[in-house]
Amino acid sequence: MLVLSKNLKIVLSVTIAFIIAFGSSSIFLKENFVDRVEVSVKKEIEFYSQDFNPKEEKIFILGSSHIMAVNTTLIENKLSSEGHNFVVYNLAKGGDVPKDRLPALDFMIKSKPKIIVYGISERDFRSTIPIQQDAANSPESPLPNLQNIFDEILWQISGTELSETEFLSNPKLTTLVAAYNFIENITGEIETKEKWKDIPPFENTPFFRIGEVHTKIRDYNEIKNIFENIYKFDEIPPAYKNPQVISFKKILEKSTENDIKIIVFVTPQHEVFQNGVPKKVETQFNNVLDEVSKQHNIEIYSFYDRYNGLEIWNNPSHVAVNENAMIFSEDISELILKEVEP
Repeated sequence: MLVLSKNLKIVLSVTIAFIIAFGSSSIFLKENFVDRVEVSVKKEIEFYSQDFNPKEEKIFILGSSHIMAVNTTLIENKLSSEGHNFVVYNLAKGGDVPKDRLPALDFMIKSKPKIIVYGISERDFRSTIPIQQDAANSPESPLPNLQNIFDEILWQISGTELSETEFLSNPKLTTLVAAYNFIENITGEIETKEKWKDIPPFENTPFFRIGEVHTKIRDYNEIKNIFENIYKFDEIPPAYKNPQVISFKKILEKSTENDIKIIVFVTPQHEVFQNGVPKKVETQFNNVLDEVSKQHNIEIYSFYDRYNGLEIWNNPSHVAVNENAMIFSEDISELILKEVEP
């Protein structure tokens, strides 16, 4: 899916036409993401405000669509086999960033999870300032800076946070879907409507749904093609003036104050991503991680390059929701066990 070829100029023309129809791409993107965040916050508050079983010890796994492949059932079973009785919730949200979690943070704390596992990546802390690509490090793309759309759209387009009716009633978002589907058609990899039907996600995944498209494991060349034609990078401001980092620190601080154990890990990325990310962005991200780790006295585990060479990938930043990719969930289980066992 989303394999750009010699018809790129045609695709660009159509994409630009859609963008012009609704203003600049940045405005178009922000408006739709604001709508989706509002819905998500409402859902979050409703979720945290439910009557949980007081005897239930909960684990909340937070993050963007990068963690949607984490299988809650597998983790529960693994923990249970080691004598731990937890109910695990995958609270991934497509397009999520720390700042968008803050409005529901107090409600989350009141629901009294025992553990919060938070998956982060460079996308969680980026600004809107494009970074100059290093030609030797990452090929220059003729596309406008649409990564913030397409990095998540592979996972959101099936209605991650909106019902089908709400999704289609948003004219701007519907137009984006139409443009996206046109790209699929013109590039020769047509996804039928049947493939976009919902597949029941794992247990306890209230904020997202998946489709068959999310289960596909792509080969190296497919992933490389997606990266080279779609991915662009923005600056990551220093921690002291980065609103996303400040929000992330607030989540860590308030959770710790309320005796909630925090486990933080860097989400896995494909080798294509690792080789293509600009060195400046990599350095900026590592600086943020060092700052957070030292200030909050917390170890930040890295899954960044853990799955190099494995055929488990849906795209450069997402492990596929596939039974052949359960190693990701198994490793999350081991990470939790490492933190909870003396």
